[in-house]
Amino acid sequence: VLNYAFVMYNKSISKIDIVQNIAKELPVPPVMSYFLCDCWYVSEKIINTFAERGFHTIGALKTNRILYPFGIKKKLNEFALLSVIHSDFHLVTAKNQTYYVYRYEGKLNGVENAVVLLSYPEKAFGNPKALRAFLSTDVSLSTDEILSYYICRWPIEIFFRQCKDKLALDSYQIRSA
Repeated sequence: VLNYAFVMYNKSISKIDIVQNIAKELPVPPVMSYFLCDCWYVSEKIINTFAERGFHTIGALKTNRILYPFGIKKKLNEFALLSVIHSDFHLVTAKNQTYYVYRYEGKLNGVENAVVLLSYPEKAFGNPKALRAFLSTDVSLSTDEILSYYICRWPIEIFFRQCKDKLALDSYQIRSA
């Protein structure tokens, strides 16, 4: 896992355009590689740009994302509550936490075929506020592999938070001086 670029946000350029520009600069990976992201960057444009460079996407999904189970258009959170029963979920342990996970493979808006994992903490099964969803464009990965790879993005998240905190502190010290 590596942070390839650190770009200050310029409000005159959309976040999607910024990420697409970074993706276009990446060298083609010599081995299977993944773009790991949070839900803000799981868009058709970004997924396709990374795919053109040889990367699959693994990221969090907003629970209002549209799926097409059995060819029927359905919001992910509605599908999780109405169409999926407890026996369709299986227990998965990641980082000493246990989750009920359901695996959907199929179409999403803007993505022809991907895996979507619907996940609830073990003690909050069926609670709409506890629902989390993850996407992988590499359908050959197992459920455990997708979750394990997604967890690898956390050091990057911490890096950005540390940088943000340092920038805020530096800015405060400059104003205070």
